[in-house]
Amino acid sequence: MSLKRKCAAKADQDSYFVDDDDIFVYDNFLIESASASVPTSVPPQSITATAVPMPKSKPKPKQSSIIFIDDSSDHDIIFVGEKQKQTVAKTPCKAKNLSLQKKTAKKKTKIRMASDKKIIDVDSPTIAPKTNTSSAPGPLYITSIVEENNFAPIVHIDSGISLPLTVPPTPEQDQIVAFGRSLPSYGTGKVCRIVAGAGTGKTTTLCLLAQALADRGHQILYIVFNKAAQSDAESRFRNLGSRVVCRTMHAAALRYLALPHPDFKIVPVDDAVVKTAIETQYKSHVFAWIDTNWQPPAGDPKTRAKARENLAKLVLFYIFKTLESWYRGVEKPEKLRDKWLTYYPAKLKHQRLGFSPGTFYVDTALEIWAKMWGGNFPINHDSYLKYAQLGFMRFPVNITTILMDESQDATACQLDLFVTQPVKMSNSETLKNVFMVGDPAQSIYYFRGARPKELAQIHTKLDTPVIDFNLTRSFRFGVNVAHTANILLWIKSKSPQSKDFNPYVLVGGNTIPGTIVDSLQELPYPHTIIARSGVQLISKGIEAMVKFAQRKTRKETMEAEGGVNVDPTLPQAATIKIAINGNPIDYKTKLNDARDVFRLYKGERPKNAKFLQYENFQEFEQDVQDREMTEMVMILSLIDHYEDDLLAVITQFEEDILKKGHSVENANVILSTAHQAKGLEFDNVEVCDDFIELKTMEIPPDTKRPTFGETTQLTHLKKLRMQFSLNGWGDDLNLWYVAVTRTKKLLKLPDKWWKLVSLMENVQKGIVENNQDATVLEAFKNLFDTFALYLSGIF
Repeated sequence: MSLKRKCAAKADQDSYFVDDDDIFVYDNFLIESASASVPTSVPPQSITATAVPMPKSKPKPKQSSIIFIDDSSDHDIIFVGEKQKQTVAKTPCKAKNLSLQKKTAKKKTKIRMASDKKIIDVDSPTIAPKTNTSSAPGPLYITSIVEENNFAPIVHIDSGISLPLTVPPTPEQDQIVAFGRSLPSYGTGKVCRIVAGAGTGKTTTLCLLAQALADRGHQILYIVFNKAAQSDAESRFRNLGSRVVCRTMHAAALRYLALPHPDFKIVPVDDAVVKTAIETQYKSHVFAWIDTNWQPPAGDPKTRAKARENLAKLVLFYIFKTLESWYRGVEKPEKLRDKWLTYYPAKLKHQRLGFSPGTFYVDTALEIWAKMWGGNFPINHDSYLKYAQLGFMRFPVNITTILMDESQDATACQLDLFVTQPVKMSNSETLKNVFMVGDPAQSIYYFRGARPKELAQIHTKLDTPVIDFNLTRSFRFGVNVAHTANILLWIKSKSPQSKDFNPYVLVGGNTIPGTIVDSLQELPYPHTIIARSGVQLISKGIEAMVKFAQRKTRKETMEAEGGVNVDPTLPQAATIKIAINGNPIDYKTKLNDARDVFRLYKGERPKNAKFLQYENFQEFEQDVQDREMTEMVMILSLIDHYEDDLLAVITQFEEDILKKGHSVENANVILSTAHQAKGLEFDNVEVCDDFIELKTMEIPPDTKRPTFGETTQLTHLKKLRMQFSLNGWGDDLNLWYVAVTRTKKLLKLPDKWWKLVSLMENVQKGIVENNQDATVLEAFKNLFDTFALYLSGIF
């Protein structure tokens, strides 16, 4: 049936009539809840019409209950109750869990399915088949709303409505909650790892789990990553009162820390303060070490002095990075004596410089650490977190269970502190249960020390087995978007990253299957543009203004000629509203810096003091690379992309986008990086072309064959085994996955995506690309054939 049809029943009719492929059930019941997927006994067949007459012998009630089932996309359940317009969540609906509150009638209510082959008895806890069948199930979904007006319900069927009413849990959620409910009211050292795919109701699951645990008498410590998440969690768990304490990792460490002595005070500072302290207190020490071990390059005294100064800055930076790297691991201070804990890029740099760092960096870092906890050096946030992990944190005895959200972004130190240690405590009174919730495929903070492999391999560090659960049914999007996301998950499973990945298959749980389009298509307004980098967003923002003007002109021309409106979502305003998802001030700051760096690029003197230390643009570029100045990478990319046009581009972006200050809520176009979009969802999404290339494969390293891409010919191999050539570390593919899974309805993908799809289709058809021989074609086919296995759960 069409999801746009409306059907109404007059108050004086004996029956309510609906379209011929709907089911309407009325029997004076109020449906309170429904959830998840249909058992295998129910086939995905077409639905026939049923009209259940209203009993004439009873007065017409003021409340009624309605169920619609639509077979246009598997099965859809549409229900509601009460007088006013209600909304309910687009959520899988499990018929066996239909919960009905009978009001007056005593007879059973039944949903009849095609040709009387199945009867769903809504008074019964199960679906009872009248005939046996082995057909695969079709999931049931709630899709719409009902508005009741006394005796004449008006049914609005619109699959695009997002609905807030709480829907009972899916079977996967039920399993997790049931496990939590089964735990005794004290800590037992149980460890659960919940891999939650995009849009699968992770937050809802944690709320249900917390409720179940609290009902059993547990005291819960809920760990989140930032203050905003803490505030959100506190509002969600308010009904549980003191049973749930919500804290960030750092706040928990600071709260429960056992200090060196009672008078010791911690005043946490940012990393920048620690870096400045290192430069102030250790610069002369570094110069002395350089002068003893380093041979300066040939040249005049000024050139040699400049090289010495630059090297000193780099050494001071490497001292901080060595300390920071140690913070993120689990090693004790004595391990810092091992020179292998020197920050790895420092080792590489010294190889090029021609002299070994020895234990200089680790010795200096250990000295700074001792000063910190002797009260003679600033303490940053990761410092006291590391101090806690070394055994100086005392969890409250009454805490029985720890819930750790976004665990895929935890460092080894954080997982050891909040997972490994609490379940290994020798004192049974302080033993905790731990639930880790996360998804290695959504880990996108590698640059901050996040290591999803720590979550994937946590079981190797525990004496007790890890109990695994999955959340795979996404309420955010339907089957087509889920299929797209599953291709990315499959790529991950067929790459060097597979060893640190807990594979799963996403199920599209939204009744809107989703539409996937290529880069030539136009998206309706409003829509969101997601890029990997800020540079791409600046380009896309300017491009969005141009496209809006073109679409407006085209619409006006067609209307003047008597044509129909082919662009109904086009804003009526003269200008388009473009908003930044994130902090616009960050863009303003970076663009101001870009103007100064552009002066360096043109051989002019910068105005900002922080750039006066550089004599030329090349020196700045080298410093950005050596000292990993990530905040300056966007500026270099802007200059590389726009060159002499940069200043005009900056001015246009500032005037037409930043200064307008449009909010995300009111915008026609939203610009967002993948990092900023994490945890959000949008109706229509465009994914930019600055994500990594997907159409690139290699022979696994253990075969000792050369890497090859699209144009490489390998005709001498009799049999070729292939995988996707991703780094074994990093989060480039995860950024793809996060970007793709933000959409609910319409997804516009870049050419990089369609290149891979084209290759897969051609291989399936036996079409050879780039003069590849039959052996190479067979290797591609063997690789691509594993996608079907992946979808069937064979990883």
